[in-house]
Amino acid sequence: MSTSLELKAPAKVNLCLEVLARRPNGYHELDSWMHKISLFDYLTFQAATEPGIHLRCSDPSLPCDDTNLVHQAASLFYERIGADPRIRIALEKNIPVAAGLGGGSSDCAATLAGLNRLAGHPLDHEQLLALGKTLGADVPFFLYPSCSARARGIGDLLSPLPPLAHWFLVLVNPGIAVSTKWVFENLQKNFNGSSLPAQGGNSPKTANYALTTAAKTYNLGRASAPCLDFKLINDLEQVTIAKYPEVLVIKEFLLAHKSSGALMSGSGSTVFGLFSDKKMAQASVEAMRAAYPHWRTFVTTPLGDSKECLP
Repeated sequence: MSTSLELKAPAKVNLCLEVLARRPNGYHELDSWMHKISLFDYLTFQAATEPGIHLRCSDPSLPCDDTNLVHQAASLFYERIGADPRIRIALEKNIPVAAGLGGGSSDCAATLAGLNRLAGHPLDHEQLLALGKTLGADVPFFLYPSCSARARGIGDLLSPLPPLAHWFLVLVNPGIAVSTKWVFENLQKNFNGSSLPAQGGNSPKTANYALTTAAKTYNLGRASAPCLDFKLINDLEQVTIAKYPEVLVIKEFLLAHKSSGALMSGSGSTVFGLFSDKKMAQASVEAMRAAYPHWRTFVTTPLGDSKECLP
């Protein structure tokens, strides 16, 4: 049995994110197209002789104690299999934190998958998914064997979609950490005076999509077509923009630099722009870095190789 392992944990974007209803427990019914992309954190796992979970991280701003999601995932895994932990974990952090890219959830998924592999696969895939769901609604997606999926329920009911091909994504993160909890708590104020219906309710949900490319046709079933034939929607976008106008600045900048569409991912603050040409994508990055040198920018691609979709 191997005593060490290295894994990649990909980021994701929400190519659309609609909030359909509010559940009695406070969670929300979602309908989202999630896609893994070529921006990765890296995790190294190594068996330790001394007891405990020993975590170190390349980002000094992140804690390495039991408040860290990776530490929590490891603790939960060993508790589930009834074993005392003896593990060293090194996390190389590249995905911006609290940025709408799912970095923490992806790290959790990689931790569960990696430790399960080192332990000889005591948990099957369904057990891992159930464990991941307790750590966060996005964790099951990063354990899911598809790079592209439609996520419903609270984001945990997954069905595969064809990967988005022939596109480049420019990501821009203004260095603002956004609380997902805060965004959902403030979502109610952004539906033009019409309440977000409770789960199973009949009240229509209305929203102002003036900040999105609403002229596109929303059709998840044709996502594999080479043209951009879906509607870029994020119902959380206006909540975040109201507090952090930098998000709108980024959107307008990307659209002004020949992006086919731009949208905030998740609850923000990262915005992505879709480009059909790599040179145009790179030119927009260079312009963004010149205008806003303190913001983080990346050129990425949607993942399509199944080997990169699973940790």
